[in-house]
Amino acid sequence: MTKPKTKVVPLGRMSVRIALLELDLIQKIADRAVEYDCDLDHTEVMMDLTATHCKGCPLQLDAMANEKRVDQFNLMHDIYGIAAHLNRENGELEDCFLPRCAA
Repeated sequence: MTKPKTKVVPLGRMSVRIALLELDLIQKIADRAVEYDCDLDHTEVMMDLTATHCKGCPLQLDAMANEKRVDQFNLMHDIYGIAAHLNRENGELEDCFLPRCAA
């Protein structure tokens, strides 16, 4: 069995290693989020999701990327909640926020 291909992604002062498949899913999730709210910054959404997923709160990325599995309301709850509660210094969620799509 081969290991999944990974990439090191810089996120401000930190960097994380993430599988390319997961990065593709995060891209699709960010696409969905920006489609629902055009005021969101696509890059910021991707960085927030990547930091959250890789730094202590794994997300159900496959479900979040699929509108049949996670509807708009629940997706945006997680996007806005992560943006509001993410500590961008260490990538951890604060204030006891737990995304609905946490793994």
